[in-house]
Amino acid sequence: MRKALWLIALAVAAGIPGSGYAQWYGSTDFLLPSRSVPENRSYQHNIVVTTSTSNTGVVTTTRTIGTDNLLNVDVGSVAAGRAIVGYQGGYFGIEGGFMSTDTWNSYGSISDPNAQLASPFSAAGEIPNNLYDFNTFAEINYQTRLQSAEINLTYLLYDDISCQASCKFGLRALWLDEAFTYHTTNDPPPLDLSTTNVNWSLDVQNQMLGPQVGLRGYTEAPGGRIGLNVLGGYAYNQIDRSQVFNSVPTTFNTSEGAFFGELGTEYVLMPTPNLQIKIGFQFFGLSNVGLALDNPRLSNDQTDSVWYYMPYLGIGGSF
Repeated sequence: MRKALWLIALAVAAGIPGSGYAQWYGSTDFLLPSRSVPENRSYQHNIVVTTSTSNTGVVTTTRTIGTDNLLNVDVGSVAAGRAIVGYQGGYFGIEGGFMSTDTWNSYGSISDPNAQLASPFSAAGEIPNNLYDFNTFAEINYQTRLQSAEINLTYLLYDDISCQASCKFGLRALWLDEAFTYHTTNDPPPLDLSTTNVNWSLDVQNQMLGPQVGLRGYTEAPGGRIGLNVLGGYAYNQIDRSQVFNSVPTTFNTSEGAFFGELGTEYVLMPTPNLQIKIGFQFFGLSNVGLALDNPRLSNDQTDSVWYYMPYLGIGGSF
């Protein structure tokens, strides 16, 4: 599907003839996106040890899973690039674009020589499981990447010296690829009697395709213009999950209807009528996507929403 969309994007170069003025345009943007992380995704908890003494002097030790979140995923910002090329012929035009982020990487680890760490597979208040709780060491590594390709028909709604407004209708493909690895060493009581390892890896691929519609407007500002862009769409999302838990592989594939939306604003400096320097900020959101951060041992079809926050700087031109 990615190869086909590249061919569609190249087809933009053919242009669409129109009446009135006509121009080619294009831009390249450098983005610095950050990404949200779903709440309640901790991968180690504490083990609460309670000791009581009966009337006869018998000492009883009870262990339960606590509520402290001790190992969490923290993603920062990565670099991303976006390219747009289009042709406006009178009122109608065609536009194609491609955006790709670098890969987010989040690594974390924790250790406890007393083996008082519990896995995410046990719930708070439960008795620890000897097979994957009582951990002396735990580490996680999370990776995620987003790509997008789109092709749109544009229509000029309003155009004069001080402002311009247009709409677009098109097709968009999105790929959200994720990977997560989890490793622990556990040592159930009595300590140092026997230790085991838990190794869990999960890969998730979201492949989305669907229609979109958007509005874009500009108004005159000192030295250039200020723009606002809003867009929304709905896509079929094929979610492919594959995991390996202690050398046992499984796959489970589902499909969902995913909503996506975009809101952005930018200031465009125009040193010449055909040269543009852009600085802006954009929000982009996805719903009903599968994440590697979800726990497939609890739910194989769990989906979440994610948000991206992207300041960007770009350069563009028209002729």
